Amino acid sequence: MTDLRGRPEPKDAAEAGVTHPPAKAAEPGPAVPERVPVPWHFKVLAATAGVYIALRIVQMLGWIGVSVKDLHNALALFIIVLNGSIAVWGLLAWWRDWHLIQGFKTLAFLAWYAYIPQVALGVALYANGHRAPTGWQHYIYGVGAVIGISAGSFYRRRLPGREGMLYGLVCLFLTGVGVRAFITGHG
Repeated sequence: MTDLRGRPEPKDAAEAGVTHPPAKAAEPGPAVPERVPVPWHFKVLAATAGVYIALRIVQMLGWIGVSVKDLHNALALFIIVLNGSIAVWGLLAWWRDWHLIQGFKTLAFLAWYAYIPQVALGVALYANGHRAPTGWQHYIYGVGAVIGISAGSFYRRRLPGREGMLYGLVCLFLTGVGVRAFITGHG
């Protein structure tokens, strides 16, 4: 092919005499500060305050006729449904390679940490003399939930890109724990 003047067109930019400025090395932007870890004593204080507030709410609900056992049962059903939903969502997202929204992670943490007030209600029931009808098996599932949540927290930063798999499997495990605890709690 020829250009408007009848000369042959160059095949590449070097023949055409076009020069590009040399590529510059990427300049580092402003450094993003590392997130400061939360001190352990603050975590203990926050957890203690959370348990205190939860027990005060239970006390106030008792004034209107809602028992601790009713709250324990209702929260168990909430935990089972929420963890089961998150498990299905997370495992489907991992299997189908879907993008997870930030709300998924928030719901997964809500599902995980819903076990904290559940264990607190169980301890309150035990302290008031109420015992599970099937014996010690019911209490083992509370320990299993703590182990499952701990494992999920441990692997959370070690499996980047596989959040759906991690949260899905942990929530599936916690769903199973919740179902078994519900069954053994009712005899």
